[in-house]
Amino acid sequence: MTADEFVESLAALCPTDAELQSHGLDESDIQDIKSTFTCVPRRVPSEDVHATNPIFDLLNRYDCTSVQLPNFRFAERPQHTENGVLIGWSEADPVLLGNGSIACHDHAALNYIITACAQDSSRFLAALIHFAAHYRSSVWRERRGELGHECASIAGAPSSWKFYV
Repeated sequence: MTADEFVESLAALCPTDAELQSHGLDESDIQDIKSTFTCVPRRVPSEDVHATNPIFDLLNRYDCTSVQLPNFRFAERPQHTENGVLIGWSEADPVLLGNGSIACHDHAALNYIITACAQDSSRFLAALIHFAAHYRSSVWRERRGELGHECASIAGAPSSWKFYV
């Protein structure tokens, strides 16, 4: 999945105004919720040499800090660390891209990998979209493990299913 495909897919998941109004939300609340499905184009994208990587491309061209995906939030921009490139967090734990693959590291011991997240950036974005498209469904609330395994398959990292539940 490319950065642009992720942006378009995420926007397509946004509930309509009518759906949100049916829950008694006012205009301010509706706008707040809709912003969580929006990657805002940057006025001045950075010129990162790694822009061919879909996540670097996404974070360099879009502000994704208002995006709220279950168990994951994006960093403002890719940040190089000694353990990889920080692309976001799962709760307090950093999610790093290293050697092409993505993993969630322990915030207290960055060398310790809690779980794999994806084989590569493209698969990670696709797995996040799949999870976001299904996790709120009452059908999937009872089948979280199954959804996690589907996301792990999409991510190309079978052991990553725990990250998506």
